[in-house]
Amino acid sequence: MSLFGSMSQFLPQDIESQLSPSDVKQNSSNQKLNRSAFCVLRACGNCRRLKTKCDNTRPCSRCLARGIASTCTDWAKDKPESRKQVSKACEPCRRLKERCDDERPCKRCCKRGRTHLCVDSSHEDTSQPKDSPVNQQSPMSPVPSPPTEINKSVSPIEQVDRPLAFKANTASFGIECGQALEGIFTGSTALVKRFNEFGFNSSQNLKMFLTMPPKLQDMLKEGVRFLENMFVLKDDGISTARHNIHLLENDNASNLSNCEDSEISALENFSSLHGSACVRIRYDPEESRRKDVCVTNSMTKLTGLHKEELLTRFAAKDIPFYMTELDQFCKTIEGAFHANDVLLERYYRVKDIWSEKPKGCIFCKLSQCRQFDGRGRVLNQLYYFNPVSPEEFDRVQRENPEMCRPFAREMGDFRTSNELMNDFQVDMES
Repeated sequence: MSLFGSMSQFLPQDIESQLSPSDVKQNSSNQKLNRSAFCVLRACGNCRRLKTKCDNTRPCSRCLARGIASTCTDWAKDKPESRKQVSKACEPCRRLKERCDDERPCKRCCKRGRTHLCVDSSHEDTSQPKDSPVNQQSPMSPVPSPPTEINKSVSPIEQVDRPLAFKANTASFGIECGQALEGIFTGSTALVKRFNEFGFNSSQNLKMFLTMPPKLQDMLKEGVRFLENMFVLKDDGISTARHNIHLLENDNASNLSNCEDSEISALENFSSLHGSACVRIRYDPEESRRKDVCVTNSMTKLTGLHKEELLTRFAAKDIPFYMTELDQFCKTIEGAFHANDVLLERYYRVKDIWSEKPKGCIFCKLSQCRQFDGRGRVLNQLYYFNPVSPEEFDRVQRENPEMCRPFAREMGDFRTSNELMNDFQVDMES
């Protein structure tokens, strides 16, 4: 049976008599093209804007759960057009979606010590889609994309450093580089590795210690070695650690310490219940190295980064400082003094990426929860970030000044929350 014969049974007699077989074929091909375009973009407008999965029902299940079923409508592009290049950012800044300048190397690459990577991106014809590896799809695409040809001349800069074994909220790590900071503290192991393995930008860490006077560097090295000898349990069984080192099975967050598939949901439930952003880092006790990192969705909102980009920066040790360099240094020193504390709570002034000002800030309560093994080595560390109001920060600073910005009062810094907010941009640049 011909295509015209198969479709004629669905057409009224008066219309069927006026259509030729070529017209019916043309109309059928147009319907197939429209149906194909709709299938590729089948997510509703709300799910596409929030970058979440969507189903084929209208209203979808996610919009029903959020109570916005009335706005659940299909979204489709009428005339898809290729995006034009709007800036002249270098390749590292373009990949990290950061502001760049016209100088080469740019200021950001010079600050990170990556001047050799600061090159302009070479864009081909923007009307043609980018080549991607075979059978590899974007994590945000609604359906699997068809395989395309492999670009044979791929620049190392264009290859995104993705974590190993990336899942929804977790990333696993293997042997990593970036041990320059540990070379400064020769003879120190656990404390320096624990700080270096969090994921902060390696060049910023190195700069923070290299810019100190030599006398202060020597004093800091001696202090770190002394703390390690006092806190760390030796192999011969001599226990000189504090009495409060214990496992966290009796703690409220004990069910969050195991790296299982249920951990993501447990972290998300804890985060939504207490209104906090959570990060969990699991360590290898023998090497004091990271094994994997788990973050919650609220952490991506706090940092303004997509979840995969945030984990990628954790893996590459490229998390920028979220406070001033002085506060970061004081936080590191105090963390060494409390290296074996199970729970440590402090209030900090941190960067606000959602502020209308170029460099706005908010106040945050950072809670660090640790789990140790029988020899006093860290197995898991959990970080809870709770934004607080300026009034609460002032109240805690009056009642418990030692909990707000370590060593600030010792340095004669008695500024209130309003003064700290007004001076944040100057403090960040100094």
